[in-house]
Amino acid sequence: MPTKCEIRIWLCVLLAASAGPRCRGDTVIDAPTPGPTETNSLYPLLIKQAGLTNPPSMRYQQVYNSTLFTNLDSTNITTLWFYLEFLTNRTLVNWTVPMMQINLSTTSKSADGLSPVFLENVGPDNTVVFGPGSYSFRGNAPDTAMGVTLERSFRYNPALGNLLVDIRIFDGSGPIDPNGPALEAFNSPTDEVSRVWSTNVNASAADGVDTTGLTTHFLLSPDAFITVPSPRAAETFTVFPFLIRQTYNFGPTNYTVSMRYQQVYSSNLFEGLDPSLVYLTSLTFFLESQLYPGSGFGWLVKNMQINLSTTPKGPSDLSTIFSQNVGADDTIVLGPRTNGFSGSTPDGPMTVYLDRPFRYNPAHGNILMDVRITDQTGPFLYDMFFADLAAFNSPTGLVSRVWSTNVTASAADGVDGTGLTTVFQFDGIPSLRSAFLPVAYGSGISNVIHIKWPSQPSIFQLQRADQAALNQVWQSVTNQLGGGALGGGWFIDVPTATSPPHGVYRLVWPTGH
Repeated sequence: MPTKCEIRIWLCVLLAASAGPRCRGDTVIDAPTPGPTETNSLYPLLIKQAGLTNPPSMRYQQVYNSTLFTNLDSTNITTLWFYLEFLTNRTLVNWTVPMMQINLSTTSKSADGLSPVFLENVGPDNTVVFGPGSYSFRGNAPDTAMGVTLERSFRYNPALGNLLVDIRIFDGSGPIDPNGPALEAFNSPTDEVSRVWSTNVNASAADGVDTTGLTTHFLLSPDAFITVPSPRAAETFTVFPFLIRQTYNFGPTNYTVSMRYQQVYSSNLFEGLDPSLVYLTSLTFFLESQLYPGSGFGWLVKNMQINLSTTPKGPSDLSTIFSQNVGADDTIVLGPRTNGFSGSTPDGPMTVYLDRPFRYNPAHGNILMDVRITDQTGPFLYDMFFADLAAFNSPTGLVSRVWSTNVTASAADGVDGTGLTTVFQFDGIPSLRSAFLPVAYGSGISNVIHIKWPSQPSIFQLQRADQAALNQVWQSVTNQLGGGALGGGWFIDVPTATSPPHGVYRLVWPTGH
């Protein structure tokens, strides 16, 4: 962590009382620009509708000109949506593609300039962002957005080229939907998109090409995430360890259980991570149930603490002595406190929003997650005996774990090469944003400067000065902190009666953290 002489500063200048926000936030782009008439696309991509091969397969590439993404601050693509339409009836559609993969890359090929040879269209930053794996599409027409949440965000810079979406459907088997669902598409009147495809996923060249494009809804964000592993191959389930109540049968309503759990993640899993995204701000696990799929679960874990550190220990040499695995930058990122878990199976995301961010550089070592559950006293909650967490065996040495059923133990009593499937959320250095807003204070209306920053930087201290200067005196802003992890960020309202509307603000990482 930064020492006193390494404190990092971020400035937000309020130029005038009417100044708008200077910030980065999530951005939505719809492409292509809608034409006067929808053409829709029954085939390609919705390959089940064609039934040409058994099982049907497809390679589909669509290019989006960079002009669609001009003036963007947010460049990490996190989600893709396509819009569902019907050629006949309007009814609910629900189907699963058994095996699909999506790649994104930055290509020099432009709309109407795609090569029929698939490889020639792929850019040098070609990245698997989903799969290969199954995916379920659900929706109703007209215009239901069917989203694909990527397993890894993709950093896109429009200045470097156009965007290529490259979809491989290795297995599209299953019943053909009799209602004839289609995906919304347009001929691009401004030449913003085009596409090539083949009905054979292994073909090197396309057997179809046109200037139509599926309407695509891109969510771009300044932050990024990585799912470990991706693709989620050889997935298994873990009832124990970590969900420690699962090891106890129905019986007394009160008991005490504790656990120490360490899992190491190889730095190789984070190759290609945007170097500007230095802070790990949340951890997400996937809820499963072998007995009750599609059910909801919920429980509280009392007195839980999570530490993160950068460790020289790798998956192949994790020690059974807990202290020997801990890195020099060991940081308490959660608790100790009560934490609630809830979700629905399959794959219900259970996110742990960290109390303070953790700065991670893959070049410095591997990530160690160190969980301590000191006290699990309490009644059983609903259905919790049959909930699992998604995990994976790691034959390639990506993860391993050690644990003990006694939180105070110095050595583990369990070890294996399995790891919990984990989504790591990364954010950049927190950036301040400001807005001048009238709000209600007491019995009247007061103008305030609304200072806000995103994600999880509640550990940072907000300071203010009258002007930017080398020897400026900075004063701490102690107004009440609002917001939180689930509310889109943190903010402080600074009434203009006590603070001039012109000034410079900064976030400071305090010493000792």
